[in-house]
Amino acid sequence: MSDKREKIEELRNRLTFWTDKTLGQLTISINLFITFGIGVLGYVISLKDKFEIEFFYECGCVNLISVFFLFAIFLALTSVIFGVLSIFSRVSDFRYTRHVVSTRLKFLKDHNQEF
Repeated sequence: MSDKREKIEELRNRLTFWTDKTLGQLTISINLFITFGIGVLGYVISLKDKFEIEFFYECGCVNLISVFFLFAIFLALTSVIFGVLSIFSRVSDFRYTRHVVSTRLKFLKDHNQEF
């Protein structure tokens, strides 16, 4: 019986260790992409004075520089928005998980059951 409890405790420790590693890596990734997106967005916006934002030349041809410039702004802004949404998603997930764990602990304490 003791060997089984030790094995369960070892597996819980492993799960906790790898969960912490995964959450740390996810945090670093989200922060990296948000920082990169904000940096690119700031850089692209600082270049707006160097470009004439006209989609068509007088001859009727499409100005690809303006199109790519606005597309870069759109992509950088989209990256920042999704980064912020992922942060809010993680925070709500952590709150939900904390609530579930505290509810389970309260139930087990009230009913005198072992883990």
